Amino acid sequence: MIYISFTIFLMSFIFGMAVKKNLFNTAKLHFMHHVFFFLVISSAALAAMQMLFDGTHGAWFMILMVFLLLGMRLFLGRTSQHWKYATFCLIAYTALMIFL
Repeated sequence: MIYISFTIFLMSFIFGMAVKKNLFNTAKLHFMHHVFFFLVISSAALAAMQMLFDGTHGAWFMILMVFLLLGMRLFLGRTSQHWKYATFCLIAYTALMIFL
């Protein structure tokens, strides 16, 4: 489940950067980025619960990652803080994947 969550996060990140670079019409595809975000959060929470119940060694780090991802809502989507925080989450999530 954690691999699914990470893959969806990568898709969301790439999609968000493509929208930022005006490769897509942001008015039509703005909703899709929110769908990706919901899928990332829900699959990451499910992965954290699964890891917690299975006793996996990195479960608490995954729970922390869920809260980091939820912090994305603090920044408006069209600001530089949003994509900087998204890049920070990408680095943290990648480090978590390497650690696990």
